[in-house]
Amino acid sequence: MFLARNNLARPVLIKLITAPFGRDTEFRRRLRIDLDRLRRLAPFCLAAILDLDTLARPPYVVVEYIDASTLAASVEDDGPLRSADTARLAAALSVLHGEGIVFGDLKPTNVVLSGQGLRLVDFGLARVPSLSR
Repeated sequence: MFLARNNLARPVLIKLITAPFGRDTEFRRRLRIDLDRLRRLAPFCLAAILDLDTLARPPYVVVEYIDASTLAASVEDDGPLRSADTARLAAALSVLHGEGIVFGDLKPTNVVLSGQGLRLVDFGLARVPSLSR
């Protein structure tokens, strides 16, 4: 993942899809379908997908940068997650699962606790099973 600036000088994150996934045509096809679906849903709990190119070498996804602590850093610095944040995480996952979205790489470093609420920031391995078969 790389921190960059878009054409408006706002910070963004660029995730490159590396080998072997980047060379797998079927993976890139499914990734495009899943990310397009996530963009249309635009759930409150995801960093916005700003751009993507699954045909590029390597394929990439550009998402908004959220300047906030990750769940991992928050727990390390402040101890256990507060009950309100735990409830927000459960609500976010419930909304996503209700839409048929499953995250294959959900971990504390992929959850950001911002002033606007909890956000998931790395969903390159998200699956939308109903559309991906």
